[in-house]
Amino acid sequence: MKIKTKPLIFKTLNSLYCYDDSTKNVFPINEIEKDFIEHIQPNQEFTADNPNLSAITNKIERLGLFQKNLISEIPIEDELRNYKLKNGITHLCLILTEACDFRCKYCIYSDNYFYTNSYSSKKMSFDVAKRAIDFYVNINMKAIRYNPNKRFTIGFYGGEPTLCHLTIMKIVEYIKVECPFIWDNITLDLSQYLGHDL
Repeated sequence: MKIKTKPLIFKTLNSLYCYDDSTKNVFPINEIEKDFIEHIQPNQEFTADNPNLSAITNKIERLGLFQKNLISEIPIEDELRNYKLKNGITHLCLILTEACDFRCKYCIYSDNYFYTNSYSSKKMSFDVAKRAIDFYVNINMKAIRYNPNKRFTIGFYGGEPTLCHLTIMKIVEYIKVECPFIWDNITLDLSQYLGHDL
């Protein structure tokens, strides 16, 4: 058996996990499996003689884990330009603030994890959001010629983005007034915070 990509192992307070970028699977592992996975080298045959490893090796085979080689040739500039022209940009994510009034323990901004961002009082101004929307719309208006049914998605993220509800309202109004040609094809995504789309 071979793998093509190196697994990513990470730890929470009580458990070990492995992440496979090619299938987007996250699954719990034990210390023995961790040691085994850490020593697997991409594109080299490996076997597991230890019966304690049968669960992890069966999972690798059954789910096709670590099989997609994510390192490919770097596309040339013309290819990227043509791709952007024909496909546009799928999603614009506006990080409105790094502030939050919930401080959930699982959040990547919660100060509970090493090497992650932390909370701050920074907020995105409407002017910056407007420039990002103009850029996003301009690129996608060119792509509509190739994809007339293209959908637009603008997400509000944070911190807690609803702390900037006045900015969100201004953004929505700006899109409705200045970009009416995309209004019918846009999703404004606050669903993870409010439980529904605007």
